[in-house]
Amino acid sequence: MLRTLHTLIRDDGVDKRYLALISGKWKRRRQLVDVPLRKFVLKGGERMVRVDREGKPSRTEFRRIQTFAEGSLVEARLLTGRTHQIRVHAAHLGHPIAGDERYGRSADNGRWHSLGLRRMFLHAWQLDLPHPVSGERLHLKAPLSAELQALLDKLKQGL
Repeated sequence: MLRTLHTLIRDDGVDKRYLALISGKWKRRRQLVDVPLRKFVLKGGERMVRVDREGKPSRTEFRRIQTFAEGSLVEARLLTGRTHQIRVHAAHLGHPIAGDERYGRSADNGRWHSLGLRRMFLHAWQLDLPHPVSGERLHLKAPLSAELQALLDKLKQGL
């Protein structure tokens, strides 16, 4: 079963969707980001990913869910599965993910921290895949953590 699941993931048989709170107002309802990504290793051994012509093809579909004064809630659907793909694509468009210490902006993260965010607001919330044995379509959802939901509630109140 594990091999079947690995094959499904590797061969795009799994529809993976994430919720992300991003800095700034996402203007378009839907947007496909299709820019190549390349991994780099810094002197300290830390892995970084950048948009680079020589990188691997990388595609993320973003859909705006809600806009707030401080940012926007978006759904990110992975069409490829590269390291840090959603984070780098969002930052590339000028909308880093709230709380992202690696690809975000410190001023934005300071504001998110003051609103109670203690982690990056990127949440794997939905998987659709065939059952590895029966083939029946499985639809799996994970609710937001209490911390992330509390932040959204504050933003909805205009705080």
